[in-house]
Amino acid sequence: MSEKERRKIKYLVGKKDECIKIKNKIIEIIDKEGEQIMSEADKMFEELEYKKYKSEDGNKEKYIRNGLEIILFDNERHIVTAYIWNDGAREIPKVLDMQELQAINKKVEELKWKK
Repeated sequence: MSEKERRKIKYLVGKKDECIKIKNKIIEIIDKEGEQIMSEADKMFEELEYKKYKSEDGNKEKYIRNGLEIILFDNERHIVTAYIWNDGAREIPKVLDMQELQAINKKVEELKWKK
């Protein structure tokens, strides 16, 4: 290997380390912004293992757990629906536990549905 090739490799290795540092800094910034963007209710649902989905028009938000348990917020009509999806055939009303009720209450508060 020539001296020129060695210098080029050394230069590229240095650039790789610099790129990794930049990438890690970007990830850190995104993580911090993500924490700020996530609402308290979203954090509560996340702790209960629900994933958040939003409709394209933004009028509906769903929190889904295990692919079957669904809590739906209809922002147009100010309605919360909780159900279990049963083989795509029908919806079964879901019994909510205290933590789910607290998360729903927090979400309603954040959406400013309360007067």
